Amino acid sequence: MKSNKQQSIEPIDAEKKAKAILEEKYNQKFTKKKISINGKKWEFDLVSNDDTIVSQVKSCGLRFTKMSHSQKRTRFQRDFIFDCIKLEKAQAKEKIFYLFSDPKLFTAFEKWRKGLIPHDVKVVHINAFSDDD
Repeated sequence: MKSNKQQSIEPIDAEKKAKAILEEKYNQKFTKKKISINGKKWEFDLVSNDDTIVSQVKSCGLRFTKMSHSQKRTRFQRDFIFDCIKLEKAQAKEKIFYLFSDPKLFTAFEKWRKGLIPHDVKVVHINAFSDDD
């Protein structure tokens, strides 16, 4: 039986889903791994076995949609943009930022990132909400 409640993907599920997408697309394993950037080790959510592909994953569920505009802006700046900057600095052929959110939030993120995130960081949006139980 279907419920009218909207369900969102939890952060751990988002990472698992992104991992499955990457492993199927590139036919190799991805794991959480620390990579050196300018002599400091930074952890990345998903890194290919050969270190040529790095990915960060963020998930914004129902709690995020209830935040004030100011709280969302702070989260964009602190978490999302920071992850994209880490990706930019990583020495990898492909750099992918997965954002699991509602489409409205993704549109807002796209506006925030203009001029901050280089084009070599690919941003992939996946709708984090479903009406299924």
